[in-house]
Order: sequence, then C-alpha cells, then structure tokens
Amino acid sequence: MFESAKSTMVKNSPKILLGVGIGGMVVTVIVAVRATPKAMNLCDLVHEDKRAAGEKATKLDYFKSAWKCYIPTAIIGAASIGCILESQSISTRRTAALATAYKIAETSLGEYREKVVETIGEKKEEAIQDKIAKKHLDEVPKDTKIVETGKGKTLFLEPTSGRCLRSDIEDIRRAINDLNSDLISDSQITLNDYYYSIGLHSTDIGDELGWNYEGLKSELLDVRFSAQLNENNEPCIVLEHKVPPKYLRVDY
Repeated sequence: MFESAKSTMVKNSPKILLGVGIGGMVVTVIVAVRATPKAMNLCDLVHEDKRAAGEKATKLDYFKSAWKCYIPTAIIGAASIGCILESQSISTRRTAALATAYKIAETSLGEYREKVVETIGEKKEEAIQDKIAKKHLDEVPKDTKIVETGKGKTLFLEPTSGRCLRSDIEDIRRAINDLNSDLISDSQITLNDYYYSIGLHSTDIGDELGWNYEGLKSELLDVRFSAQLNENNEPCIVLEHKVPPKYLRVDY
C-alpha cells in the first residue's frame, strides 16, 4: 500500500503541488486578515506611546511593532509559491523528457521505414500502408458524424483525429500545396492549419503538433491517398501522412 501510494503521489506530484500551492495562497490571505486586527492594535499602542512622549510615530515605528504578526503569513505564502514553482519545474522537466523520447522514436521510425522499403520494395510497402489505412477505416465508430465541407461528395477519413468528411480530392491537393507554400515561407505550420485547410475544425492539441521547414533537407507536408471501402461498401479515401506531424513546442 505504501509503495502504491508513493507511486501515485510521484506520478501526480505536479497536480498535488499546484493544488497545495493554490490552497496555501488562500490560507495566506485568511491568516493575513486575522493578523491585521492584532497588528492594528499594536500600531495604536505605538501611536499612543509616541504621542504621550510628545513625538510623532513614523512608518518605521509601526513596522517594528507589527511585523511579527505577519510571520506566519510570510511563511505560508513563501511555501505556497515554492509549491507552485516546483510544480511548474517538474512539468517542464517531464515535457522535455517526453519530447526527447518522441524525437528518438521518430528517428527510429524513419530509419525503419527506409529499411523496409529497401528490403521489400516500394510496391509491397504501399500494400502494407493500404492495409493499415483499411484498419484505420474499420476502426471508425459507426455513429461518427460526417463533416460536410460543401466542396465535394467524396468521402474521406482523416485518421489522426478519426474524423470523416466529404470533399473533393483536387481541393485537398490544392490545400496541401498552399500549406507547403506557407510552410516554406513561414517555416512552420500546425496540425490545426491542416485541419482548417481541408474543412475540419481545430482540436485541442492541433496547435502543439505540426511541421517545421528547416531548409532543403526538410520534408514538406505529404499526404498519401489510400482508396478503401467502408463497411457499407462506400468508397472512402484515407488521408495518410507520409511525414507525420511533430511536436512543435518544447519548453526547457
């Protein structure tokens, strides 16, 4: 039980620290409010003592008399800020580690694909890709809503988000060409840019993923059109990315 609880706490430590930090800030305000009447009474005593001595109390006098009342407030506030900062630090380290692991996996996958093509040939590799596309199509839930773009009647599947749409293949090709032009000029396009261009709405993670252009060796956005039949024997074109979207934002 102890090991299980420890593992859960380590896994969720950013959330726990953030929650403690926010709760601590609330407690800080409460403690400060409760300390204020005591501090005001001490300031009144200083004021009376100075007036009795024929002197005028200064701000420094008030501070010296009342600062100890706010020691608990300062301690709780500092601890709360520390928890929030540590939560952010852990999240940043985990994001950096995840991005590094993703980069390693991406490189390995690219090398594996190259060797597969060299070993079995392009035609057999395309046949494998078609089987993968068919698998993606078969996994689409029956009640999936089809997005009507108003640009054509051909059924498409965008497997990255698992959405279906009706459009025109030439319109999608033009959209891809326009995106590649933007990619070369702006050095970056997001997955949401791609979704918008083919008539789909954005997704929560769509601004985090995309494609970078870093010179002539960079690969442009390239979509493979795999013609398949769905469970109703209706033709459907699966849009497979030859160059998958990458994680664009890494905060070290």
